[in-house]
Amino acid sequence: MVYAPPAPTKGINGQSYEFKLDIASIPTAPETEYVWLPAPDITGLQPNASPKTADGATYANRGQDDTSTVGESFTVAFDAKAVKNAEGKLAPYLSLIIAAAQAHLDGGDHSKKVIAARVYHEWIEELSWQFTVEASFQRKNTGNADIEFLSITLTSKGDRKVVPNPALTTTP
Repeated sequence: MVYAPPAPTKGINGQSYEFKLDIASIPTAPETEYVWLPAPDITGLQPNASPKTADGATYANRGQDDTSTVGESFTVAFDAKAVKNAEGKLAPYLSLIIAAAQAHLDGGDHSKKVIAARVYHEWIEELSWQFTVEASFQRKNTGNADIEFLSITLTSKGDRKVVPNPALTTTP
């Protein structure tokens, strides 16, 4: 039998913009539902999971690793365009991220430092996570005629979980 390389999978290619991000404040009462704010004006959305490992090697491993994954570091990085609405305010999701990133400044309200996030794909059911995060940002563009973008990093608090994909789930 002669080897024949596989043909490309037939179908429609997925698009980068089909990944979505929503942000929410942490509810003050446990039974309260999250109020998710969509983040439409973003680009370069990159969810990154890196394993945290521990070496459990003993003499019995005879110098070989015995590495186990014991957790993960999970971050979501993206750029957000600063867009003013008719009242001259930022989009609510971006205001919430900035407030969270700056909550520790000058005696700020530390209870606002941690917010909730979810990342999901429009049609890939398995790609849907929810987690709590701390946010940080820096300016992306600094040129005289540049459009204002903020480079945002959301760092998980270690509680990322797979959730039903909100793009594919009907809710009341």
